[in-house]
Amino acid sequence: MGRILLKNFLTDADKREIEAAVASAEKKTSGEIVILVVQKSRKVLSVLTDEAAVEQRARKAFLSTGIQNTHDRTGVLIMISLDERMVNVKADKDVHDKVKADTWQTTVNVILDGIKDNRAAEGICRGIEHAGEILAEHFPARPNDRNELPDGVLYR
Repeated sequence: MGRILLKNFLTDADKREIEAAVASAEKKTSGEIVILVVQKSRKVLSVLTDEAAVEQRARKAFLSTGIQNTHDRTGVLIMISLDERMVNVKADKDVHDKVKADTWQTTVNVILDGIKDNRAAEGICRGIEHAGEILAEHFPARPNDRNELPDGVLYR
């Protein structure tokens, strides 16, 4: 498989489908899910491994998107780094305290499988559904819950 370019990664219909998947998942939880797609995480001449570069980029993105500012600290970032062909999930403090880090591996695998099979939007939507189920188990929806973060795909 050749290089996947950010500008060609998702169609407008794909973006709408992903936004709807986030909105649907968030109806079942007080958690917030943010999808971020980046072209690359590793900088030219970086001494970091791909894994370390993606981890570092996800940590920075988590903070720069304001996920840590949700009312209940229940935000989750799902970052897709195209050049490295990796997905990284970052959870805020309250989620991290209740959900083991390796629980997110299924979310990662589902998304990567969809991308490998040229069904990126489907894989991302399935990953969102899985993440939403995890959040709903520990942080069910509340009657007065409000949407604190955008549901659409972010690009950086």
